[in-house]
Amino acid sequence: SACQDDLSCKATTYNKKASFCFLKSDAKILVRNADAVASIQSNIAESVVFSTFVIRSGRDMAGGDYSRLRNTNFISCYAACEVDYQCRAFAYVRKKNECWLKNQIGRVSIRNGVDLGLK
Repeated sequence: SACQDDLSCKATTYNKKASFCFLKSDAKILVRNADAVASIQSNIAESVVFSTFVIRSGRDMAGGDYSRLRNTNFISCYAACEVDYQCRAFAYVRKKNECWLKNQIGRVSIRNGVDLGLK
């Protein structure tokens, strides 16, 4: 409802764990995240890309690492995996600003401070 009252709001992300809503003035890509719910206004829906990734916060996956990107952020990590044909998943380590690209899918485990993306 806060987005409806704000003329600059075009999209929202609601973080279920933190019970917090982020109002956004634009949206370019929607990524499935089990920890969040997103919405966009219909007038920008045609310009938004729907990703094939599923993102999980606080999760990691052992094995399959073939490339490490240092001094990066989550968006750059996601983008690197998105454009690399051999990348099947990535793990972004927030505290270290590191990204691990993975060429295989393995067993997912709980790991605080890591965001896991699976194609």
